[in-house]
Amino acid sequence: MSQSRSRSTILALAAMGILSVSAAAQNAGKALDTMTAAQVQHIDVRFPAEIRRIGRSVGPLRVAKLEILVQTDGKAGDVKLVTSSGFDPYDRAAVEAARLASYLPARENGMAVESRLNYDVSFGLLCNRAAGNATCDNGRFPTTCSATVCELLTR
Repeated sequence: MSQSRSRSTILALAAMGILSVSAAAQNAGKALDTMTAAQVQHIDVRFPAEIRRIGRSVGPLRVAKLEILVQTDGKAGDVKLVTSSGFDPYDRAAVEAARLASYLPARENGMAVESRLNYDVSFGLLCNRAAGNATCDNGRFPTTCSATVCELLTR
């Protein structure tokens, strides 16, 4: 009789364990039922050398808009220039940097998936004669940078 009671107790405990595992698995499934977007992990944009020749005629700020196919391994599969900055060396530098960048891939239900990422690369030129509140070029060029990559104007 006691052997039968022990078996019943073991079966009951086992059933409760299965139910607990099943409930935990269902809750975990709800938590994983999400999609996260791809993100840039590291990008190294090189300021084009041509700007030293051209200087201020390019203007203080230009933006190249890109569309990047982020693969499951965190690398760029395809990089498209969606909107030009209006200055070819900037566009080439932005596309090249995006091709070599590392990404955190999008995740769906906890698994890495391919996705497209829109990303802006901005190039800024800073006033190099700024001292205190004084600016060069009648304030046309800033003294601090909020762009992806900046360079001092050369004269």
